[in-house]
Amino acid sequence: MSKRGFTLLELVVVIAILGVLALIVVPNVVDRISEAETTVREANAKILKNALDMYLIDSEGEVSGPANGTSYTEQELKEILVPGYLDEIPKLDGIAITYDSKDNRFIVTTDN
Repeated sequence: MSKRGFTLLELVVVIAILGVLALIVVPNVVDRISEAETTVREANAKILKNALDMYLIDSEGEVSGPANGTSYTEQELKEILVPGYLDEIPKLDGIAITYDSKDNRFIVTTDN
């Protein structure tokens, strides 16, 4: 009589080993995803800041948009940056853009 298949004990051991490996790997993957999202947000903020600085130079300080302290919406950014400075507006999740008329500059902040 030949032995075919696995015993219950062998299956339990394999499941336990896979569980331990999952406990080691999953937190690292979650941390890497969070770090990647932060990096993307910071890159998008830098892209927007550069485009807004070019717009500010070209507009010679005459900027239209929300009042001081109010963040620009995606539609308002499209109106001033597309297509002259950007092909499309990057994802704005966690990014706030305001204009400081006193110092004549754009302020781009991110949630970190």
